[in-house]
Amino acid sequence: AHEVKTPLGYIRGLAELMKEDLPPNAPSERYATTIIEAVDRLNLMVQDILTLASVNVDKTETFDPVTAVRESIMYIRELAESRNLRVVEDFTSTHAQIKADRQKLVESFTNILKNACEASSPAAKLTVRLRPVTIGHAGHGEETVMIDFHNEGSYIPPEIREKLFIPFFTTKKQGTGLGLAISKQIIEAHGGAIHVESEPETGTLFRILLPTASASVISVGSAVQ
Repeated sequence: AHEVKTPLGYIRGLAELMKEDLPPNAPSERYATTIIEAVDRLNLMVQDILTLASVNVDKTETFDPVTAVRESIMYIRELAESRNLRVVEDFTSTHAQIKADRQKLVESFTNILKNACEASSPAAKLTVRLRPVTIGHAGHGEETVMIDFHNEGSYIPPEIREKLFIPFFTTKKQGTGLGLAISKQIIEAHGGAIHVESEPETGTLFRILLPTASASVISVGSAVQ
């Protein structure tokens, strides 16, 4: 990474110096700006590749998953407002805590929400839902937290849907194609699972299942105070 980022830093610095020496609105000024923007995209890609290559999860923090979800919503709030999207929170009054690397989960949720915002039709509704569920037979099931991210007005056909979590796959003009791949790796590193459903009439749903830290149940209100 150092071998790549260092020369990129030199290129960006030289382009900035070149831009400062040029008269306003000169054609070469636009060329310098293009170089700076391209270097920034390359730096982002390098960082995403590093993240994908080394998802280290520290499962030492026990916390309310609602707090991580709400932090992720905060990070995409400006993007949602710029597209006139209505973000709806739908959380149960009680649910179990999880034991996880909080910042990694926030990164994963934020990637999913950002993609949902960019894919949603303007003025659509983006619903984030959290529910406790039991996987398996009654009395012998595994307690799980289910987190849904549902956006209206977007449909992903099957041939695209099956490639969403493949590194470097993207349908965007600008993007690394690594965000959802990183999200999936983070979720699975926590012993969880993620899948996507999409219908033309209802939109697209990303569903995450995460194991709980214990059988104890807490109140949402007390967790976010």
